[in-house]
Amino acid sequence: MKGKNLKERGITLIALVITIIVLLILAGVTISVVLHTGIIDNSQKAVDQYAYEQQREQDLMANITNYLNNYTHRVPIYTAEQLKEIGSGNKIKIDEEKIECEFTKSANYVLMVDIDLNQGKYTTTDEEGITFNPDAVEWTPIGTEDAPFKGTFNGNGHTISGIYINKQNEDNQGLFGVIEDSTIENLTVSGSITGKANLGGIAAIVNGKTKISNCNNICNIMGNSCLGGIIGKTGENPNIIIYKCSNKGDLNGKGEDNENWCTIGGIAGFMANTTISYCYNEGNVNGNKIEVGGIIGNIYNSTMQYCYNNENITGKTDRVGGIAGGASNAVINSCYNSKSIISEGRAVGGIIGDGTRNIIVQSCYNTGDITGNNQVAGISGTLGYISTDAEKTYIKNSYNIGNIKSDNSSGGIIGGLYNERNAENCYYLTGTATGGIQGQDVEGQAESKTEEDMKNTTDKSFVDILNNGENNWKADTENKNKGYPILSWQE
Repeated sequence: MKGKNLKERGITLIALVITIIVLLILAGVTISVVLHTGIIDNSQKAVDQYAYEQQREQDLMANITNYLNNYTHRVPIYTAEQLKEIGSGNKIKIDEEKIECEFTKSANYVLMVDIDLNQGKYTTTDEEGITFNPDAVEWTPIGTEDAPFKGTFNGNGHTISGIYINKQNEDNQGLFGVIEDSTIENLTVSGSITGKANLGGIAAIVNGKTKISNCNNICNIMGNSCLGGIIGKTGENPNIIIYKCSNKGDLNGKGEDNENWCTIGGIAGFMANTTISYCYNEGNVNGNKIEVGGIIGNIYNSTMQYCYNNENITGKTDRVGGIAGGASNAVINSCYNSKSIISEGRAVGGIIGDGTRNIIVQSCYNTGDITGNNQVAGISGTLGYISTDAEKTYIKNSYNIGNIKSDNSSGGIIGGLYNERNAENCYYLTGTATGGIQGQDVEGQAESKTEEDMKNTTDKSFVDILNNGENNWKADTENKNKGYPILSWQE
């Protein structure tokens, strides 16, 4: 109505202006006088205002249409049967909402209720974990390498429990098998997943531009290589975001069948071209082959920040870390490990096991005991093994209070030394290691401090020293870390 009124006012005003001009001319008034009275300008303003209001109405209707299209094109999931139909292409009637939906691999799915895929067919105990009955129904992952899932799945805060997969000789196992250019969010999964390679509670392989956020895994997962609580590994052309995800399931990487490369991590086995933030692990992670990490087995060309590990990590051979087993071309910022890291091999660290090249670790800390055979340290077992640029491979503003246990090369900060500049402004608790870097303190890089010094909150406090002009650290005023400094993001 408002647009119509403006239009009528504009037309009326223009007609009035024409009438007035004619009368003025008949009365002997010149055109120049008419032009300088502002009458024509005012009529033009009315027309412009009408056009503006029309455009506003069109924009508003477009926004409403987009919202309604997104809402009406969502596919609600109420039952296990409907969940199994995702990607089938079938048109299925949703009785709960009296609508019919097409279950394509690119639709927008919303989980409306908790779903138990094997209700009454399994038991759960603290001692033995989850045990499925012989009549339990195995889950078939959504999406394959030939036909990946490309839609969105909003768990809506609900849980899919009773996931049972027991395919020891098959790859790509998880709730989702292969996803690409997708969004998975607000979902918790629980159950048991056994496979060969590429196993994840949420997804086995993640490709393209994909975001996984607010997802939690409670599935116990066992396999040979590339295991993760959230994802097994990133695949082709990844551009991945993993945000606010957690793992509480136990992960076991067997590394059998002559597998040459095994990566296992609480959140992801192998991760490339990914940004991961605000994630944590509280599940046991065990690996028989190389590269075992509390968060990531191996991180490449990626950034990890605001993450922590709060469960024991064990490995049989090399490259075991509280946050990442192996790392290259990566930045790890504001992360911490609080549990024991144990390995029978080399390159074992509270944050990173083996940092090969172009690794920046800043504002991180370790409180767990670290045990290994060689190159064992509170922050990074090794650093710069194949790096040629010391300016891109270093540890900064970090500390360790965990005991370092090794009969060979070790350090409170770095166990294996491979270039001249390895650390800056890093410290370890006196008595926990024989030296800061490979058995020796290096002034300005890695030095020991007493418990009193580290808990000092007066002038020139340890927090101020670690901040080093930044604001990544704060005092432990609520005794969450026994009085030692904590990271600014920790609540």
